[in-house]
Amino acid sequence: MLHLFLWPGVFVGAAHVVMRSFVPEQILKTMQDERITHFFGAPPMYLMLMQVPEFSSYDLGSLRYLA
Repeated sequence: MLHLFLWPGVFVGAAHVVMRSFVPEQILKTMQDERITHFFGAPPMYLMLMQVPEFSSYDLGSLRYLA
């Protein structure tokens, strides 16, 4: 199912970052450092990201689409 979200980006030349495991701090750092614009995750993942103690210190201003 994940591949259905990846193909449209491939056709327009987008870069994809696929993480091997879900570690909230690593995800937030990658979102910030790579200027991620689209993020696909399950609802519990969003909750875990927002529970990171320094959540508000990450620059996530590049995010445009969350699903």
